[in-house]
Amino acid sequence: MVVVWLMPVGIHLIPWSGSAPLGAYLLPMFWVTLVATYLFGAGAGLLVGLTAPLLNGMITGFPSAQLLSILAFELAVFAIVARGLIRNSPGFWLSGPFGYVAAKVASTTVQYFFPVFGGMGEPGAFFIRSVQTALPGMLALALIHLALVKIRPLPDDWDAT
Repeated sequence: MVVVWLMPVGIHLIPWSGSAPLGAYLLPMFWVTLVATYLFGAGAGLLVGLTAPLLNGMITGFPSAQLLSILAFELAVFAIVARGLIRNSPGFWLSGPFGYVAAKVASTTVQYFFPVFGGMGEPGAFFIRSVQTALPGMLALALIHLALVKIRPLPDDWDAT
């Protein structure tokens, strides 16, 4: 599990001069949450999803404090949605991208009706910008899930909680 928590740290330590942090493009926190959810269930996915941003922020400064609550909320939604998709269709390797978009829809909806997340700006524009920026990361999520399905298919009785 330590490796899981340190993966996003490694990504954020790579020198980068893009218009957004490299993590916004590659989504490493979603990678590790997906792997934890796939291998150990939603509880582990939630644990990783809620603690990885804190650990990463303390070490690298990413995510910024103002985006920490949004990311934690999105990772929690992502773990729950990914778990449902994996449980119902274990071979459906697009669970990661679908889970990411569902998490973005959830955070955008919450922000639209109850503006609780600072630093998001206009919710609709944030959603579009986030999804466009994250296309490489969504591809990575699909490839990671495909690799998991091929390397470690889930048993028929898998029902991790």
